[in-house]
Amino acid sequence: MFVTIPQFLKCSTMVLLSLTATLAINVRPAKAELLEPSKFQDCEMHVVGVYSPEDSNTDDRIYVKVLPTGKPTVIVMSGYFGAQWNMDIDPAADVRQIIIPGYFEHSIVGHDETIPVEMITYFPDHDKSNKDFFWAYSLNTQRGREMQARLKELTGLPITTFQGKYSARRFVIDANTVDGMERQESGPATLKLASENLESDPQSIESLVREAFELETQAQQARIAKAEADLQMIKKQFEYRQKMADLIIAKRIEDLSKTRIELEEEIEQIKSDASADILSAEGWKLWREQDWAAALRKFQQAVKLEPKDANIWNGLGWSYLHIGSYDKASEAFQNTLEIEPNHGGAMNGIGQSLMALGRLQEAEAKLTEATESTIKEMGEATAVKRGVTASWFGLVRALLMQDKNDAAKQWAERYLQHKPDDTMMQDLLEEIPSNRATSQ
Repeated sequence: MFVTIPQFLKCSTMVLLSLTATLAINVRPAKAELLEPSKFQDCEMHVVGVYSPEDSNTDDRIYVKVLPTGKPTVIVMSGYFGAQWNMDIDPAADVRQIIIPGYFEHSIVGHDETIPVEMITYFPDHDKSNKDFFWAYSLNTQRGREMQARLKELTGLPITTFQGKYSARRFVIDANTVDGMERQESGPATLKLASENLESDPQSIESLVREAFELETQAQQARIAKAEADLQMIKKQFEYRQKMADLIIAKRIEDLSKTRIELEEEIEQIKSDASADILSAEGWKLWREQDWAAALRKFQQAVKLEPKDANIWNGLGWSYLHIGSYDKASEAFQNTLEIEPNHGGAMNGIGQSLMALGRLQEAEAKLTEATESTIKEMGEATAVKRGVTASWFGLVRALLMQDKNDAAKQWAERYLQHKPDDTMMQDLLEEIPSNRATSQ
């Protein structure tokens, strides 16, 4: 019957059992001379362990009865304090090897002398460099795990059954249940402490609880270490994102600053363009009203605001032309043509300025170029209909002033074909000597 123990002890025991197989064990090479592991292939291994005999001060004897198990067996008897192991082996039991590990010197009696016995203890031949000894009375401890590993190394066998007590007087090894231990047919034994062990071995309980607590502490420390590592990773990610955020924010601020400057410049440009357009419109209105001086002032203000506007330069040129500033007019018209090379009004204006300066051949060339450019762009009929013919009139005048009457007549008649009732061109045609004689 099992003893009822506190719930924490049960949990601790389960933790120990589940972690036993995964804990790293520092196994030292064995120096013991045993049968070759190949001799144990079909064997079971039954183990008993104590800390000390039941009354080690007066009687160090421990009795071990071995009954048939149905298979060849290896018997292991382990103890910290030395014990005299009194063997009672049933003749039908097939014992192939006896191993006695421990710290102090042990002895054995009652066994068949043909059964090999191997002692693996620190005493009596103690040597400070000798670390081969081992012992355990509980498998759920570091020493117990080490003993399992050492026995596995020596024999190649797992433990079939294990009986452990802090102190004991006798053990029985048989085929089924061995002093409260459940036997397994394959693999290591499932270790189950019996009530007798718990009642008679308080130090074993304490050791079990302490080791369970230590394992739980190690598990918590491992979780803490992992949490700290995760936290460091999160911090690094956060720092990286912060750095990236700073760069992004800085870039956005820079872009917005540039955008603001560009917007402000664009607004100023719009204001400038609007002001220039207004001034230009006012200038042309005054020019049509023949207020040349006032028109000139408007165009001068406008060209300062918008120096790349061909229409403003053209208005400035015609204003200069009508107040008699022919050189300035030519310069203004030339600026117009630099912006808009095919500007007919500017070409006509240059021709008119050159004609006013008496540079008739140059004037003829410019006016011819301007007239032909207009005709090429929109056709004769359309140009005449729309009144885009200032250069045409100027060309006829330039030809007349050079007495190139035939050429003047051809251009005048060509114009009148599209607008025969134009009195200004009719007057120019009548100024040609041959036409005056005909009309008289």
